[in-house]
Amino acid sequence: MWVFYIPVPKGTGKALARKLVEAGACKCVNILESQSIYEWEGQIHEDDEEVLIVKTANPEKVKKLMKDHPYELPAILRVEVEANEEYEKWLKA
Repeated sequence: MWVFYIPVPKGTGKALARKLVEAGACKCVNILESQSIYEWEGQIHEDDEEVLIVKTANPEKVKKLMKDHPYELPAILRVEVEANEEYEKWLKA
């Protein structure tokens, strides 16, 4: 099982999460409010964002669907994890 951490512009998370679930790329996405402070092109920026936490047994499908990510340089981070047996069964079903 894999977990993705994907920051997106505030207000876009729900539509992207729904797209992932409806396409069968995952079974569940959590959307968390977030604030980011980062350096981009020599300037410091502060933005309100949402973070998608995507739990999936199909990481390649998630990556493919995130090609339409709204950022010029998106952070699409993936970590392989273990979960309780019942949850993994549901995720893979």
